[in-house]
Amino acid sequence: MLDIKSGMLIFVIFVSLTGTRAGAQGWVKLSKWEDKAVGVRAQGPGEDVFQLKAEASWEKNAPKESGRFRARIVSSNGRIETHPLDSNDEPGASARRVIFTIPASLARNIRPESVRFRLGVIDSTDGNLASNELIATIDEFPTPESPFARDERGPFGWGKPLEGPGARPLPKSAPDGSNYVRIVSTTEAPGFFLARTEATNAQARRFLKNYNAKARRSDEFRLDRPDQPATNISAKAADDYVIAISRFDPSGVLYRLPTRDEWLLAARAGRHFKFWWGNEPTFPSGANFLGPEPGLPGDSTTSVSSSAFRANPWGLFHTFGNLAEWARKGTGFVRMGGHFRSEKEDAGADVEVADANATGPDAFVGVRPAFDLSAEDGARLARAALGVDPNLASIAIVFHPDRATLQLSGTVSNARSRKTADRLLERLWFVAAVRDELQAPTVEPGKSAVLSAPIKPLERTKPLGRTIDRASLPIRWGPILPVEGSEWWVNIFWNGGRHAHVMVDSKPGSSTTLVVLLDRERVPEGVDLAIALSLGAQAASADDPRIVSNLAAIPAPRRGN
Repeated sequence: MLDIKSGMLIFVIFVSLTGTRAGAQGWVKLSKWEDKAVGVRAQGPGEDVFQLKAEASWEKNAPKESGRFRARIVSSNGRIETHPLDSNDEPGASARRVIFTIPASLARNIRPESVRFRLGVIDSTDGNLASNELIATIDEFPTPESPFARDERGPFGWGKPLEGPGARPLPKSAPDGSNYVRIVSTTEAPGFFLARTEATNAQARRFLKNYNAKARRSDEFRLDRPDQPATNISAKAADDYVIAISRFDPSGVLYRLPTRDEWLLAARAGRHFKFWWGNEPTFPSGANFLGPEPGLPGDSTTSVSSSAFRANPWGLFHTFGNLAEWARKGTGFVRMGGHFRSEKEDAGADVEVADANATGPDAFVGVRPAFDLSAEDGARLARAALGVDPNLASIAIVFHPDRATLQLSGTVSNARSRKTADRLLERLWFVAAVRDELQAPTVEPGKSAVLSAPIKPLERTKPLGRTIDRASLPIRWGPILPVEGSEWWVNIFWNGGRHAHVMVDSKPGSSTTLVVLLDRERVPEGVDLAIALSLGAQAASADDPRIVSNLAAIPAPRRGN
């Protein structure tokens, strides 16, 4: 009796567990989608479908009856479709996936946010779920690629504006390799840019014809290393040098010599002393003054940015000592700052030179370039840099010289144009930062495109005796578009009427122009029109929920024919 009862009890428990397991969604586990859905065209009569493959793992003791399990698809509107599993997907040692076949009509011609399916496996013996459910959204379906999807996010703009009192170093080097600081403007004088170091021998050999550091000299000093400052530069040669680097600079910057007052302001770092460190000439770590003749074999200029000598508080090296430097004084030239052989007491004195082809009392003189860049000039050079892209022609540009910053405003067609503007302006070495405040038209939620007014007059054709006006409207596609294969309609509305045609000559996502065909047998002339896109069918009105764009206006054309 006990054995029989025990056996009956075990049998009842087994039946209960098997029934519970199926009802508890326990026969198969769906883990993730293998890839995007693949479109399959109908062969002959029937409907196109999308196939989605889910990774699956079956319980070892899942029933092996062929045809017992079916795939179930529940769309966002509650429609339910089922189909048998592929024979390779039924329970068994090799079954590792489940293919779900979704009728294309359930996915196409609806807004992307409405594409949502619950997919699972059911047991046909009772209709209950035999698996968990996976969710498929627009991300699992092929869609036309919008060029803006990857361009919507920034960052837009770059860099950091120059800040600080007195002088501010530019973060980038000029094309000739020199580094510059911005001497900020004051109420007494406009700002300007000045090289942090004297031009080197290497630079002079590159930009000055027949440059020779040893000419006009009888001494034996070693002054011709590439990184030493270029010496033996006459006033005319200094002028020739700034002209040569102006021609070399593709940004359009025009270099010049600093004026005497500019040179003194920068050399003294804005201080009211004879030298930037004070009134006493002796300051071994600040200036390369070695004194008068007789010179010693080791006497020489040092590398233009040698760490053996400190830069002044504005970041300029060797404003005093090392080599004298040319500046303009009125219509003439003057040597400033002394050099490595100068008497310390005389190093701060100006030395005027009347002959532009001469170097003055000795050959120990070089050149430190400067340039101006007003707000107007900086903006002009920026416009020239952007001129290669006609989409950027209408934006507003403001240049802030003391901050070396460009500020962009206005509207461009898309975020890609914003990135293009930022990239093109990076080529302007004198710009420390770009503040990109440009606006790109955005596609409002629930819409797939933004239409703008026609960019050119209507084009009239007369195919087969019909009169067709062709309008071209700029179009900006949304970042996520409806499922591939959806049918797009161009709707034309006017007071008291409407007409529509299937979208032609345009590809969703890739085209930047929407072609509207105005059949004059159906669309009257001399009236204002509104254009909108709809999905799947002609829109019944301008408020039709199938419309997936804004309404763009086509003003009433005025034609004589």
